[in-house]
Amino acid sequence: MNNLLENQKSREECVEYLKKEGILNYFEIGEEQFHGIFDAVDENNFVPFEPVPEDLYRLHTLIRRRKVFNVLEFGLGYSTIVMADALMKNSKEFYSLYLSKALLSVQYCVGLAFFHPFPFPERKEHRIGSVLDS
Repeated sequence: MNNLLENQKSREECVEYLKKEGILNYFEIGEEQFHGIFDAVDENNFVPFEPVPEDLYRLHTLIRRRKVFNVLEFGLGYSTIVMADALMKNSKEFYSLYLSKALLSVQYCVGLAFFHPFPFPERKEHRIGSVLDS
């Protein structure tokens, strides 16, 4: 628990991280507001509160550090955008790493086949209805 408090970032650092990650292309961060812990909208129940950059920062970094691929979320809001961004980046990282390793593996196998000491059997062509059928 102490580790979480030690790594706490300032509001400005969180906003800067969200900018760097491109998340603030989807919405804006307004002035800091204070509300009750269970409040989600204004008292008229029409306008959602501004996003809290510290929470969005923690959510994004948690998903990115743990390299998560699946998230179960209840609700729809700013956190949905942040989680979708983190999941997309995790997938892109994984598949680019996976594909580069697969490509290296194929290059290695092709290299082995090229320097294989035994000749490969000849390949026969078979065409239906042609002279080469045998």
